[in-house]
Amino acid sequence: MENSRPETVVVLMRHGERIDKAPKEAEEREGEWNIKDPIITHAGEQMAFDLGKLLKEKYTPELEEILGGKFDHVIVQASPYLRTIMTAANLCRGLGIGHFTCNYMFCEW
Repeated sequence: MENSRPETVVVLMRHGERIDKAPKEAEEREGEWNIKDPIITHAGEQMAFDLGKLLKEKYTPELEEILGGKFDHVIVQASPYLRTIMTAANLCRGLGIGHFTCNYMFCEW
């Protein structure tokens, strides 16, 4: 199988820093979030954005060289929790992608 290229590249990540794990910001942003489905911190949002930029700027050209061409499409999926939706949205901003999907099969048991 000369010059064969992988059909799919998968990158998995967890959500950004949960606000309920950052007591100072949690107190400052009281009323903005719910303990049952906490949002992510401002730092968590920035880290997701920065990761998107890093993937786009550093790894995309490297992977395209390995793959022998540009990506046909990039799919970003998140579970239906606010923290993962916020993480995916900021990751997409960094990647320069305009959308992601919410996958209801991704959940905690």
